[in-house]
Amino acid sequence: MRALGLVGLAAFVSCTPSRASLSAGQVGCRPSEITVSEETVGNDGFTLSSENWVAECNGRRFICTQINNRGFYDRGTGPNVMTNQTDVSCKEEYSGSASSTPAAPATPPPPASAPPKGGAGFELGGKAEAAQAACEAAGQTFQRPDEKTASCSGTAAQLGFPAAVTFKLCGTNVCSIELVHQPAAEWLGIIAELRNGLEVKYGPPREREGEVREECRHKEAFVPCLRSRKLRLRYLWSWPTGERIVLLIGIPPEGGEPAIRLGYSRSARAQTVDESAL
Repeated sequence: MRALGLVGLAAFVSCTPSRASLSAGQVGCRPSEITVSEETVGNDGFTLSSENWVAECNGRRFICTQINNRGFYDRGTGPNVMTNQTDVSCKEEYSGSASSTPAAPATPPPPASAPPKGGAGFELGGKAEAAQAACEAAGQTFQRPDEKTASCSGTAAQLGFPAAVTFKLCGTNVCSIELVHQPAAEWLGIIAELRNGLEVKYGPPREREGEVREECRHKEAFVPCLRSRKLRLRYLWSWPTGERIVLLIGIPPEGGEPAIRLGYSRSARAQTVDESAL
């Protein structure tokens, strides 16, 4: 079940259907026949929140989850409006165990999507010379100060925003690509679009850290909260084959300026695997 609309924040808050109504089409019962219990809410305070509940109908119990993904839509004139995308799913509770002790939350499974081959027009595992060729073909400047690092003044493929690129080299191969962007304005809109784009391609992040406090959710307060370290968000996608994507908003642990940092990496182990032989 999916509902998608462009709404103002006030309308979003005030017009929400009941959980019995949201469950009805999933469990095959009328809302008046459904009893809702064990409700929980998880929220990173920015664009993504999850809600869980148990829907009971005719002696059967269903575990229901609602994922809310909010972003910002630029109308071209006037303030941006918020988009709200909601997905609801219910599955019948597993009753094969006699234990009444709730199971600990499972670690999210790795993404079902294929791991990234690279980012911004550069290839993970490719030769440093290939990264240099892609950089310079895009009209950017490539630098290699030492045998372990390199950089490009911009991306080799269009992202919709400018970003400086740094590479970590493992021998002669590129084993990580990091993009750094410092928006002049509209941080919230850029982050929402980037997050949504990553989730469309790779699914929900495996790990999510940080929460946007109420005091930091206004456009004028967002960057000051990043600078004061009141706010830092981190999202991780990872694959069993050793690839990782990390989206970091704020100041990294080692220090620096607030920025949006998007990193693609591949472990040294993955670099040695010949996929054609598997």
